[in-house]
Amino acid sequence: LSASATTNKTLIIFIKDIRQNRNIIDRYGIRLDEKSVSELKLTRKSGDSHFRLGEFLFLIGQFDLAKIEYNKAIEYSPGFDTAYLRLGKIYSQKGLSNEAIFIYKRLVAIKPVSFKSHYYLGLAFGKAGIINDSIKEFKKAVFLNPWDGMSHYNLAVAYASSNPPDIKLARKHLDRVMKMGYEVNPGFVRHLYELEHK
Repeated sequence: LSASATTNKTLIIFIKDIRQNRNIIDRYGIRLDEKSVSELKLTRKSGDSHFRLGEFLFLIGQFDLAKIEYNKAIEYSPGFDTAYLRLGKIYSQKGLSNEAIFIYKRLVAIKPVSFKSHYYLGLAFGKAGIINDSIKEFKKAVFLNPWDGMSHYNLAVAYASSNPPDIKLARKHLDRVMKMGYEVNPGFVRHLYELEHK
């Protein structure tokens, strides 16, 4: 990706490793509009080049424009799982749970044995208040990667949030997370303790 943006009469060139350009982005307060993005020149049109442009736009907070580029990346490379993850994240951040669920379901369809696919779908279901489906997805994530503490933790939260709460399974997964050495939310630990001692 080679892209340029003009700000304060300064020409800045952004190259592939966009993380190294964060200080430039912050220093100049770069914000792009749709017209300036359309003027960015991609060295070659491919899923990867659109994804990299999407990453740059995501990095500087231009989420609507990043969404366009991630969709183009998927159009060029339908199996581009990271583009689906970023799209789902944008929808989740905007509170668009149904859209996030749709994107993550598409991701699960192309990457059914990826624990991340099921993990993020579980998060989206949980955020939408669809707890039973959230539990199913976290269980799949835990099955695919039993060493992922965040999957266990979120499964514990989902069990504690179900109606009625499944306190024993919530405790089982929370204990597993704590044994792995992951940090846990003290508020959730307290909440589970209160549920256990009602």
